[in-house]
Amino acid sequence: MDWQTVVLIIAGFAFVAFLGFLAFLNMAKKAATKAFSGAVDKALDKTSEVISEKVLTPTMSVASEGMQKGLGAVGAAVKQSYEEGLRNDPKRIEIEVTKFAERSYGLVTEASVVAELNLTAYQAKGALKKLERTGVCHSETQDQVTTYVFESFLKRVEIWECGHCGNVLRQEPEENQCPSCGALLERKTIVER
Repeated sequence: MDWQTVVLIIAGFAFVAFLGFLAFLNMAKKAATKAFSGAVDKALDKTSEVISEKVLTPTMSVASEGMQKGLGAVGAAVKQSYEEGLRNDPKRIEIEVTKFAERSYGLVTEASVVAELNLTAYQAKGALKKLERTGVCHSETQDQVTTYVFESFLKRVEIWECGHCGNVLRQEPEENQCPSCGALLERKTIVER
């Protein structure tokens, strides 16, 4: 931000303060009118008129431009700060990790969370550990890779299994008999990983 923009911002804020002063004068005028004669009223009218002509009118365009630039910059900074706060909110991160786990059929790693949600490794690990502590998921480590398992999101499929020969069918058969040995099939729901 250059010095001219800073001056315009200051002028804008001075303008707002000046408007507050005029409002105060107006309130004082109303109070004085009730309490005193018209002389005070005339003096306050003249003061407001002089201030408006000598100060308000010349600075109006400069202040307006400063307010636009300054408030735009302030607004952008406030918005950026707010968005960064949301981005770093642990509750929001836990919700986003849970939604990602649902899209991933209940299996995620720290690396997949970092990549998918654009988080730091610290944020991802913190959210996953918190979800694990609260019982939302559990971790399993295999070949030095920790996978977080969200049981409620795991993909479930129905199979038909023969108790006699162990044959497994993934599609419902027309008859409830094993095509290999003729024994009765048992319908099961399994978790598929």
